Amino acid sequence: EDVEDTEKKVHKLLTKHGADLTPEQRRELLACETREELALLKDAIKPAKKGTLAERARQAGLLDAAEGVVSGGGLPPLGALVDQGCAGRSSEKEVMKGVTDILVSRLAADLDSLRSLADTLLTDPAVLLLSSRRPAGAAGGKAKGRCLEMQQLQDNLRDNGLLSPSGKSSHSAESVNADVFKLYFSFSCPAPRVQAHQMMAINRGERLGVLQVKVEIPEWYKTRYTKCIQTTYPRFYHRDRQLFLSCVGQAYDRKVEPKLQRKVRAGLKGRAERESLGIMRENLRKLL
Repeated sequence: EDVEDTEKKVHKLLTKHGADLTPEQRRELLACETREELALLKDAIKPAKKGTLAERARQAGLLDAAEGVVSGGGLPPLGALVDQGCAGRSSEKEVMKGVTDILVSRLAADLDSLRSLADTLLTDPAVLLLSSRRPAGAAGGKAKGRCLEMQQLQDNLRDNGLLSPSGKSSHSAESVNADVFKLYFSFSCPAPRVQAHQMMAINRGERLGVLQVKVEIPEWYKTRYTKCIQTTYPRFYHRDRQLFLSCVGQAYDRKVEPKLQRKVRAGLKGRAERESLGIMRENLRKLL
């Protein structure tokens, strides 16, 4: 099922972005066998959105300067790139920021580096899943939206006589019993040891606005990422080490670490769902 779903998504990506892919990206895409591999590659090949900082810098004409830095040619004189009539290039400060934004985007999309980090996330006991009680009145936007949608549905059912005036949904904001999730008000567990029932409960508590959840990734992942990028772009590293380290740090903090955290959450959720379905199948088999 996972393979079939991945093949469908690969076909969809090829149809949508095939014309923009390099031969290497096309081969990588066709070789994907799991959702996790596809998720990593998808982020690397998707065209940048028009509103991103990197895309605005490219539109300002700073791509060639950034490519020169990556290839080891060094940063050209900033004054030569200033154009008072061009947004994003009106000063040396804006030029420097634009070039940096392009470099950060480029480094954050390096597939080999992402794979080297992602391969061990779900088996590394140093990666932690944390949950705590969400402060009163601080329910997330999604949770508030779900409660509002549920309230509107209840109102419609009452108007049509399908729900008694006193009928309440177990998912409404007023009926959520926070104590049901008290085991997870101060929860910390290594990712490999998170049980299926724990993950399901934490996700439900987050959806209902009772819990806030985060993934803590050790600092040495950033060091490992830096070394991977250094191996991929040695000329950039040796030519301008200070700029290189600045761009790598921003790439990790702004893009790579959040991407890894999402991957851990998705992996734990998928694992919990598969284990739950396995238990359900086994119980049904015993009853038949």
